[in-house]
Amino acid sequence: MAALRGQKYYNLYLQLQEGANAARSADTSRIKFSVAEWLNAQTVNRPDPLLTLNSRKEQGIQNDTTGWLLCSISLDWDDQG
Repeated sequence: MAALRGQKYYNLYLQLQEGANAARSADTSRIKFSVAEWLNAQTVNRPDPLLTLNSRKEQGIQNDTTGWLLCSISLDWDDQG
């Protein structure tokens, strides 16, 4: 009986973990989209070219605006040397 109850709790745990993983994935996707949309709407430090909302191809360090945001504060992104 105890083994059956343990299996029941384990199955419940697996379902909860699966739901949590799916929620994290959805949140991450929504955040990426929202940040790109927010950066494109800026009047200062607007990305050039504008970020594509459904693709990360030109985001990250390939783009001056997102590269600057990702750069460590101990480094100067604008230092070409």
